[in-house]
Amino acid sequence: MKLELPQHANGEFCIPAEPRNKRRMSGLFFCIMLLSIARPSLAEFSFKIAVPEDGVYRVSYNSLAYTGQPPASAQLRLWVGDRTVGMQIEDGEDGTFGPGDSFTFKGGRLAGAQSWFAPYTAENIYRLHLRDPATEAADNHSTLTTTSVQTQLPVLEHLERELLRAALPAAEGQRSETWYWRRLSHLDPLPFNIEPQAPGVPHKIRVALAGLSQDNAALAAGIQQHVVELALNEVVIGQARWNGQEAAVIEVGHNAIIGALKANNSQPLTLQLRVPKRRPTSNASPVIDLVLLNWVEIEYAAETAANRLTVPGGDTRTQLLVGNQVLIPRWIKPYRHISLRDQTSQMDYLIIAHGTLLGAIEPLARWHRQQGLSVSVVDVESIYDEFSYGVVSPYAIRDYIRHAVDNKLAPAARYVLLVGDASWDVHSEAGAARNLVPTLQVQAHNELAASDNGFVTVTGEDWRPDLAIGRIPAVTAAELSAVVGKIIRYAQDPVEHQWHSQIAWVTDMNTEFQAISNALATGPAAGFKANYIYPAKRELNNDQSQQDLLQAINNGQLLVHFVGHGGRFVWRTGPPDYRNSSDLFSVTTLKQLENKNRLPLVLSMTCSSGPFDHPQANSIAEAFLMLPDRGAIGVLAASWRVSASKSFSSLLIEELISGNNRLGEAVMKAKQREPNRALVESYNFLGDPALKLRLPGRKSS
Repeated sequence: MKLELPQHANGEFCIPAEPRNKRRMSGLFFCIMLLSIARPSLAEFSFKIAVPEDGVYRVSYNSLAYTGQPPASAQLRLWVGDRTVGMQIEDGEDGTFGPGDSFTFKGGRLAGAQSWFAPYTAENIYRLHLRDPATEAADNHSTLTTTSVQTQLPVLEHLERELLRAALPAAEGQRSETWYWRRLSHLDPLPFNIEPQAPGVPHKIRVALAGLSQDNAALAAGIQQHVVELALNEVVIGQARWNGQEAAVIEVGHNAIIGALKANNSQPLTLQLRVPKRRPTSNASPVIDLVLLNWVEIEYAAETAANRLTVPGGDTRTQLLVGNQVLIPRWIKPYRHISLRDQTSQMDYLIIAHGTLLGAIEPLARWHRQQGLSVSVVDVESIYDEFSYGVVSPYAIRDYIRHAVDNKLAPAARYVLLVGDASWDVHSEAGAARNLVPTLQVQAHNELAASDNGFVTVTGEDWRPDLAIGRIPAVTAAELSAVVGKIIRYAQDPVEHQWHSQIAWVTDMNTEFQAISNALATGPAAGFKANYIYPAKRELNNDQSQQDLLQAINNGQLLVHFVGHGGRFVWRTGPPDYRNSSDLFSVTTLKQLENKNRLPLVLSMTCSSGPFDHPQANSIAEAFLMLPDRGAIGVLAASWRVSASKSFSSLLIEELISGNNRLGEAVMKAKQREPNRALVESYNFLGDPALKLRLPGRKSS
């Protein structure tokens, strides 16, 4: 048996050594000094190991599906990020890592900069090199000598689940926590109960909370907006009082805990969280008090006998193996490194696709090559491997695009296409399955909005795009093939149609929205036939307007411009109808379209009609694009709440009909001229950014 000692940059590194269940951890924290070692070149025989949680993991030789010559145990090296990780290798004392052998290592979850879990992935990636050249220059396989260190080290149990998503205000330059466990309210009929998982009597308890509601009547009455009580076995041991949408922590010491157990020592121990019902005065309404629970931490004074440190040869570098639960990695697969940094050939168009969609996107890449563009198709996993040590991260995509622009031969890339859906819920299996090409998140109106804009802000430090970017949010190859087929047929059509000179202007009864449409139709789009689809004042329902819109799209429109109220699945196109919803043009309504080969570009200038990162269902913007043989050729839509902007619509239309721009370029140039950052970051283009609009007298290829 051999032990590889952990190596690290000079400094302290805290290792939580106990395993935890999903969303919860019970760990022993011990700070150790580790030494640095040079980063090796990537080995020929390498694997990626996915670790979702803190704990001790075992990897067997057989699980690697490796068919080559078994390597010497001394050549194995495990990395996470830019540092090596200690391994305990069981090789039968023959010095070779082969069939029947295994190794264990201390794995850790991937933490966020300000959160217990990382926001973009639930998996940390460890990289195993079977024949690492760095091992030739470093002797890291000491003979194991076990020494028992009698010391009191605290055990910390961290309980947290990522079930609710909220974006509360944060200090300038910082990002607030976005995932929470549970919402607590003064209306809850019962307290929220939590059972600690570790045995023994707690030494300290901490509960992290955040305010959600803001009852100004409470402030006016001189009482605080939030109160949360913490009880142990139904005996109150602490509380927090605070105002606003701020974070708060309840911290309880050992004396209060012992006092509660003297009053009620029932087992198992149970914590209760309760928001008490309060009234400013006896006759007043209760204070509206909504609070978010973030996490609970319980600290125990460890038993000396339970904490024995393995100290190799008396060295001050230590390896902790505490507890008898050994975990299995979520998955293991080959680590195939492609040197993207070394590729310097000139590229006009960067297509970044999930591996399952590479084949389905190739016809579009081939089409653009035939039209004279130099196109590079890159597996997004290769980007992670080179720019984020294998970890799923949108920042790796951003860094790759910046690197490509800065280091490839001139002229620099002009277009970027992201191929694959995104999902903000990486903590559930279904949500993570849709996160094929993650997007960036920006904070807008105290919520998080999907934004691809940040991928192409590659010059300077501003928020304006420097490249044209689009996304096809497909989940399956069949979905993608349907969209690619629409795009190529649109581009190849040699006939100029009458509908290429028509624009549909769509809104509801609101005269302000109608005035915006009228001004755009007679202003920047004055040379095009305007088809106004406004509900008639005499309509009791919206049936006629719905049919008019369907018919207009079926007949063919160069552009469909909607301005008004909307949501994830709908446009409001008529007077409010709360009984039958006839006022809503919806994802379901789209299925009635029959506009094959007459596909418009849709400008959906409304709130939240394009949050393509929702983990469960497609938005109306996605539905327009993804409909096979029907729908739209491309869609510009906002992923969160926005205000109607005549000026932004005007900029878009000016750039689109100028005849000088492809679709993505028109959006990029309009954003470069738009002063409102929220509009620039909230609106995303779904479609092919290098496609040309079928303007009258102009081919799209």
